[in-house]
Amino acid sequence: MLGYTRGGTQIQRFTSAGINNFGYNSNVTLIHNTFVHVTVTATNTAELVGISYSDPIHVDLTPPDFVQVNDGRSSSKASNNTQYLRQFIIKVT
Repeated sequence: MLGYTRGGTQIQRFTSAGINNFGYNSNVTLIHNTFVHVTVTATNTAELVGISYSDPIHVDLTPPDFVQVNDGRSSSKASNNTQYLRQFIIKVT
């Protein structure tokens, strides 16, 4: 469950993940500068239920401020010429 309050379902109601130990939803629209809470329930074969609540998660949709991007062959000599360096320097405000 995903909501704006602890145990809330305003964003996503309960969805079973079956026997998987993970779940995801790529079809959720989050609102900038809000806090969301994740609630997870688990039920074992004896029908015992456990519930876990996340701490509030801050949604910050501000794009990063890239100061510098290095994209090219690394300075070290790669034996197979397939080693490349990708470095992003991001300004944190």
